[in-house]
Amino acid sequence: MDKWVYLPSAVLGAILVAIYVIRGFKYKTPIELKNMVSIFLSAAGLVGGSLLIAGCFSDEARKKISDLPLYIFIAGMAVIFVSIQSAFRDFNNR
Repeated sequence: MDKWVYLPSAVLGAILVAIYVIRGFKYKTPIELKNMVSIFLSAAGLVGGSLLIAGCFSDEARKKISDLPLYIFIAGMAVIFVSIQSAFRDFNNR
C-alpha cells in the first residue's frame, strides 16, 4: 500500500515544495513552513483522490483502496461538506 500512496505523495510533495521555494526566491516573497506543510498534504490528497477515482475503473486500484480507510473517510467528508455548502448557497440566493 505504501508504494501506491506514500511514495508518489512524497515525490509530488517534494516537487511542489521545490517549486514553491524557487518561486519564493524568484519573486522575493516570504517562504513559510505552514505553506510547505499544506502543499505536502495537498499532494497526498491528490494522490489519494486519484487512487479513489481509479478504484472505480480498476480492480487492482479497488484492492488498494481497501487499505486506505482514512482516504475513504476524508472523501466522504468532502462530499458532505460540498453538499452542505451548496445547499446553503442555494437557499441564501433566494
